[in-house]
Amino acid sequence: GLSGAALKPFARLLDGVDLSPGMIAEAGRRAIYDHLEIDEAFRFLDRTDRQWNVIAAVDMLNYIGDLGPVLAAAGRRLRPGGLVVGTVEKCDMGVALTEKRRYAHGADHVAEAAATAGLAVLELSEGTLRREGGAPVAGLVFALEKPLFA
Repeated sequence: GLSGAALKPFARLLDGVDLSPGMIAEAGRRAIYDHLEIDEAFRFLDRTDRQWNVIAAVDMLNYIGDLGPVLAAAGRRLRPGGLVVGTVEKCDMGVALTEKRRYAHGADHVAEAAATAGLAVLELSEGTLRREGGAPVAGLVFALEKPLFA
């Protein structure tokens, strides 16, 4: 819900999915989404027949350990040439559960999950995602592309 305001100027249609009814209600009050649904990201992507040019996963993949299934589901919902863009909290390698009970992902895990999903890594950069308790939260920002021809 929170990223919708930043994304709306670039979208003809903006759909939002969140597991939290409260977040969906807040997103609805902002009146910037064309469609909102309460669901878990993988389940929503796996059961829908809709397709998008861009799927954004901003500050939500830190609640998912293995990114493989959700990136594969996203890849199936992208039009050819479409992008999955997003962020993850960063760890050195693989996947780690943090003190905050969120997952951090290494660049190796993001790249491997993308390749398994048939997505090409266009960008995978380090950055600060936000400040938490006055300290920066290290993260990775990525853009993954579904090939035009598979």
